[in-house]
Amino acid sequence: DTLKKCSFALLILFLALLYWSLKKKFMLRGGLFIGGSLFIQFLLGISVFYQLNRSFQIIYGLLAIGAALASLLIILKFLQWDMLTSWREQVPTLGRIAAGLRQLLTSPPGALILGAVGTFLLLPCQGANYYLLSSLIVQEPSIAPVGLLLLYILFFTLPFILILWLLQMGITTMNAHIAQHPGYGDHQRERAREYALRQIQLWLGWILLLLAALIWLL
Repeated sequence: DTLKKCSFALLILFLALLYWSLKKKFMLRGGLFIGGSLFIQFLLGISVFYQLNRSFQIIYGLLAIGAALASLLIILKFLQWDMLTSWREQVPTLGRIAAGLRQLLTSPPGALILGAVGTFLLLPCQGANYYLLSSLIVQEPSIAPVGLLLLYILFFTLPFILILWLLQMGITTMNAHIAQHPGYGDHQRERAREYALRQIQLWLGWILLLLAALIWLL
């Protein structure tokens, strides 16, 4: 189920949040996103099954287009051609609105809500599984079906947790190497951190482009 269109749509939201939060406490934001998602998945597994709707396919398509455009802007920014900065200078009102929206989504409550609301994107692909688990819980009043639901949710969420952990380990290792570099002063260390962060952002951009392509192909 982690290799389905619905999962890729949720992963796009998760990676976008991490990209926006890299200069903040991204582990907190990422953890809150995952926490919100886990909570909604659990509710879906113990509550009434929601009727699927074809409008989800439109949402997946829009997310794929958004991810492709975002990855293009990220790559251009890495190549020192920041179209967003120039756009914000030309249309300051829209720039302020975009900055406010970004600030809202990357706040701790925003990350939690984004993870919770985004989880409903899973329904078209995994709704039958939640319905099955919900039926088992109703039919067998014991801890076993609830444990099965929790196990299913845990295995599905593992890739998100792994991505967050790898990102944290990578940034921690990168900062340690830069701090220990004998030839760097404070200014050189800051520039090295900025460049390394831009490389991480570039990788996130490539992954977003791959996810956009997978959504259109599946």
